Amino acid sequence: MSKLTPISRRFLRESNPVSMASELDHLASEFIDNGWEIKRGVAGIVVLTLEDGEVHFVPTGKGIEEIIFKKLS
Repeated sequence: MSKLTPISRRFLRESNPVSMASELDHLASEFIDNGWEIKRGVAGIVVLTLEDGEVHFVPTGKGIEEIIFKKLS
């Protein structure tokens, strides 16, 4: 199993904490509809699986943060 290292972080979108779950569900649905493989993590995290890493969409107190991870061999 390859280890992952974070290479980029950015604040993706501001969100009301009440609607955070539905926004993450919508984001996951968009990826699935476009043929991408996703996983769901703790607290609704959306994990987009790529050939050379993963992109995590994480709920925070102010919105959704995107964290890009690269696989290390």
